[in-house]
Amino acid sequence: PGGPNGALVEAHLWARRTGLGAEEEPTARMLLVRTLRGGMAGARGAPAVTQVLVCFAALLGGCHGLRAPWRSRLVGTEVLLEAARATGVPPPWNAPKIVWKNAWKLHQSAMPLLHATDRLDLEKSLASTNVNLHCLWWKAIDGDVAAYDCLPPVTRSVVSAPLRRLYPRLHHANVAIRTAFLDKYLKKAMADAARESVQLVVLVIGGGFDTRAVRLGGVRGVEFLEVDLPQVVEAKKSLLANRLERRARKAGRALMPPTLDALDLNDAADRARFVSTTLRQALSRARTAADADARRAQGWSPGELAAPPSPLQNRQGGVRTLVISEACMLYVGPGSAAATLAACFGECRREARDATARGLPSTLANPGRARQSIGSFLFAERFPGTISAEFLTDDKLARLDTPEALARERASVESWLACSARLRLDEYLVKPGRARQMGLANAAL
Repeated sequence: PGGPNGALVEAHLWARRTGLGAEEEPTARMLLVRTLRGGMAGARGAPAVTQVLVCFAALLGGCHGLRAPWRSRLVGTEVLLEAARATGVPPPWNAPKIVWKNAWKLHQSAMPLLHATDRLDLEKSLASTNVNLHCLWWKAIDGDVAAYDCLPPVTRSVVSAPLRRLYPRLHHANVAIRTAFLDKYLKKAMADAARESVQLVVLVIGGGFDTRAVRLGGVRGVEFLEVDLPQVVEAKKSLLANRLERRARKAGRALMPPTLDALDLNDAADRARFVSTTLRQALSRARTAADADARRAQGWSPGELAAPPSPLQNRQGGVRTLVISEACMLYVGPGSAAATLAACFGECRREARDATARGLPSTLANPGRARQSIGSFLFAERFPGTISAEFLTDDKLARLDTPEALARERASVESWLACSARLRLDEYLVKPGRARQMGLANAAL
């Protein structure tokens, strides 16, 4: 003890206790040998110094394999960099796990203070689901103007334009990747619907305080429909009425809010009620608008446009549904998640078949568009059963980013979508984090 060899032996034993893997041990020993040869070999208490050196090396990123709080959150960054490249968003900081955890705890403890002057009392009313509030603040940090307008007027200045650049790229940058991914394909779906004269119904499952309907809505031929738990829906209605609508009136513009409906996805009766009423009515409104557009394209008079639907020679037009789910299935029972998708796309298929039988405009009648006519599912989720439970801890999630594990995970996602609602996965991208599975699936006929 006290000599170089004794120090290395004790460092080896300490590293084993800390969880240093065999593949990282040579790197750690090399760093220690170089440092000990620099003059610290004969110092008393060398093992303690050695421990400090290993910690310091881990902080610098030299020993990423240390299974301890100070190692980098991700051992490999290939998946993160690919997700950032594909979405055009700068990647989050691959900081040590302890930084991410403390950032989360700090933000969580700051929520009561941030909402202390909030007259809407959102923090207390959403005590059990305040991750919605976290996401609202994160999106405001990333520059979402609508999210910023939803925050308390007194305290939102801490994420205003001059200050938001000072925040390290942690949770808000992770959310920004999935936001960019979902926005990209939503905009594409809206552009395709406009080009093909299709009415688009956008259903957001677990909408929370999502601002897509406000940012991208108000477009002719597109209707946004959002569902979430009753307390979340009530809070969002209050936000829209007291913050966004008032601000829009002052700016002299009209706000087109989404249709909001309270829905407990774990309640089978509530799901059936939603599908048979709210969703069916939205599809009916879209069908009426599609029929009117088709008649207008044929040169019908205003009086004829108001006539009851009838078979049309022109088959252009139709109704398409885009279902969006962002970090929602994590909080829903496995059976309920699959049943929700099956019910929603089952209703879309029923409406399309019914429209075709009546001779109305339907994308089913156009073979060139048939594979995408019924609707699509756009998601940033982690579906039940697609990842083995043994990998769901933070320490083991990194093992999912090997090529073999990624291939198995994609196959599991494809199988889950096909079995749940007969969906075909066309686009897929993985990012680090809980809602790691991002993609676009189209309904099979």
